[in-house]
Amino acid sequence: MHNKVTTLRVSGKLSWLVYLLLLSAIGTLLVFIHSNLIVKDAYAGMCTIVPRDPASQGYCDRSAPNTYDCTDVQEFSGCQIISACGGGYGTCVVINAGDNVHGGGTHECQCQSGPPSPTRTPTPTSTQKSPTPTPPRRDICVSASTSKSSMAMGETTNLISEASEPVNDFLYAFYNMDNLYSPENPKPLCVASGGDLPNYQGECPDGSKHLIYRYTGINLKKTIGTRTLSYSDIFKTDMNTGKIPSQAHFNAYFIDIYGKQSLQNSACTGKITRKDIPSITPTITPTMTITPTPFSKSPTPTQILSSKLCTKLDIFVNGVPLAQKGVNPKIGDKIAFQAFGSYVGTPIGSFTFELYHNTNPLPVFAKKIPAKCDLVSKTCTANTYTYPFIYPFIIKNLGNYQVRATVR
Repeated sequence: MHNKVTTLRVSGKLSWLVYLLLLSAIGTLLVFIHSNLIVKDAYAGMCTIVPRDPASQGYCDRSAPNTYDCTDVQEFSGCQIISACGGGYGTCVVINAGDNVHGGGTHECQCQSGPPSPTRTPTPTSTQKSPTPTPPRRDICVSASTSKSSMAMGETTNLISEASEPVNDFLYAFYNMDNLYSPENPKPLCVASGGDLPNYQGECPDGSKHLIYRYTGINLKKTIGTRTLSYSDIFKTDMNTGKIPSQAHFNAYFIDIYGKQSLQNSACTGKITRKDIPSITPTITPTMTITPTPFSKSPTPTQILSSKLCTKLDIFVNGVPLAQKGVNPKIGDKIAFQAFGSYVGTPIGSFTFELYHNTNPLPVFAKKIPAKCDLVSKTCTANTYTYPFIYPFIIKNLGNYQVRATVR
């Protein structure tokens, strides 16, 4: 007799954002350019560099006409000068503190490429426009984490990411660990609905989009972002596989003050596993039983007269091999088995299949199936998915299962 044992564990990038964010940024820029055109008539020196107001409280409430990103930031934060004023990058400088201290909404900040002037005498800008530099993508990740590494239906988790400098946006992109380009390199989780970027398809098939969430709160420091997500926010059917992932991977990204997406960093990644899936992990422990040679007084060499060996054991979930990528057994699925063997001498007569659950020392399923043998190749097989047994076992409980096939 020889048996084979298998343990069943029933278990239920990002330069891509640049185009999308550019579309969003262009829409915003058009609004502010229109506003600047209106202001220009009343503020003829919109591009004139104005000295810093000594009454500054160190905070910017609103942007001067030469920029659009000095609103609600600390003074000397990074900013971009509009193309009508020559373009380029600089820092926000308070040029009009108004009559109120911080909080009154009157501190006007201008984007200036050089240090603030010590006087309030306006200095005209050069008529020659310098080319606008294109900043590269940078690694500004400090860390990212999830408050829960595994989730069940009804639970939530908090994603937290931190950048090394103030940023304009925090993004959390999800990937399917059941669908890989290569080991530990998952493909995007493509969904029909959900996420905060409904128009970003990325590498997903038509009719779907990459599942990406963003931090939507207010954070004056702008270096730490958080996002609370529910189980159903994350574990959605992947349109690539037609299945809900057993494990989701996320990358945290940042959009810097120049509108550039940060580089990927392993410190800003994480994984979340589903709790509500049983697991089937095949392990094989082969043994062999050989019929000993009868005692003989002759000097002829000892020979193996008969041996039987179980060589392979396959598991099927609803008719699909468990080994196939993306197959995750769950409660209610139908499980079947197929075993293969070889022999020397007497053919294999039958295969006995036994299925054990980790909570029960006795088999939850056992069946002896007659073997079908090829006398030329001396191989045999048997299964539980053809007559008279079709899908003999339905999974009713979570946990670990062990399958054993024995030849006789």
